[in-house]
Amino acid sequence: MSAARYTELGVLLEDRIYFREYSDKLPAQRDLQKEFSAAPATVSRAIQLLERGKLLLPGGATPRCGMRINKYVRSRKRGVIALVTRTTSLLPAMDWLENRCRKDGFEVERVVFDAPLHFGHPEPRFFKRFTGVIFLLSSITVELALYLKELKIPFVAANYLPMMLQMDMVEWDHEACWEKIIIELKKKNYRKVELTFPGLIENYFSFQTKLYLKILRRNNMSIPSMDKQLVPDRNLSNSQNLQQIFKYFSKKNNFPEALMIWNGGVLDLLEELCDKYHAPEDMLMIIPVESIEPIDSKRRIFQVKSGDYQRLFLAAYRNLRQRMLAPDMAYKHEFVPYAQDVEYDFPYNKNSNKTGASGKEKYGF
Repeated sequence: MSAARYTELGVLLEDRIYFREYSDKLPAQRDLQKEFSAAPATVSRAIQLLERGKLLLPGGATPRCGMRINKYVRSRKRGVIALVTRTTSLLPAMDWLENRCRKDGFEVERVVFDAPLHFGHPEPRFFKRFTGVIFLLSSITVELALYLKELKIPFVAANYLPMMLQMDMVEWDHEACWEKIIIELKKKNYRKVELTFPGLIENYFSFQTKLYLKILRRNNMSIPSMDKQLVPDRNLSNSQNLQQIFKYFSKKNNFPEALMIWNGGVLDLLEELCDKYHAPEDMLMIIPVESIEPIDSKRRIFQVKSGDYQRLFLAAYRNLRQRMLAPDMAYKHEFVPYAQDVEYDFPYNKNSNKTGASGKEKYGF
């Protein structure tokens, strides 16, 4: 364990103290160094965090003698963690996260902001009662990030917020996942591949689009013309934005050969949109859906195993715990890999030119 991971060790020692694995004193620093294969500086800095939080009593700490535990501080409640979302839907991973927080001794409150452009600046007393905040499922905004920083309330977003880099963020590693899809599509002779990612976070669409175009260029694929009409409207829902995209393709009579739809909750809508806007029967649609049973569709909807949200939420919770213990630590941007056992069984695109297309070619949408 390197000196840079002292916050992780601090959280682990904090939990052991609260769960009384250590009754009166910490083990000697040398014993901790040996147990965790940690450098002396790592153990020392972790202990300093607990001392600063008054969980350890000052004085008397040497490599041979562990510090005394402040039993009064340990007896107090650990605090309340807010889980903020835009929806009331009970995602199993959210239930798991709440249970994990409670298991660690925290109280939990779920907060739902369901307006498309939500909540501006709540009353200070609303967030001041929380020990930490986790923003889930695209619920973070720049306004709220600045607001919580001003109140000095620890928080982390389980989404990337491009306009607010000075904060802790956890996001899926879209680049690695999309590149694998593009490579597989290219093998099956697809050239006109479009991504739609109508997220409701500020500047999120632009950020993801730049990432996607970089992947296309790297793999010598056709580059779409980025029409302003395809930029999602943050006043609309994901479903409404997706309908606007299908309407645009239909109006231009220029559907892609494959359409990657990177939003949840739209599976039931796809058949309706394809029929309404006369999408080609052989247009391949790729959506991040997990299902035990295969998805039946005359439009050939394929699955991509999107990864277990429990892993994403756990990463956010882990980062929040470290931020709560070490408010001055450097901000972290963590990208969680998708499941590694994904296999893409895409059909061969019989209509595409087998000689391929130049990466410089543009197609009109």
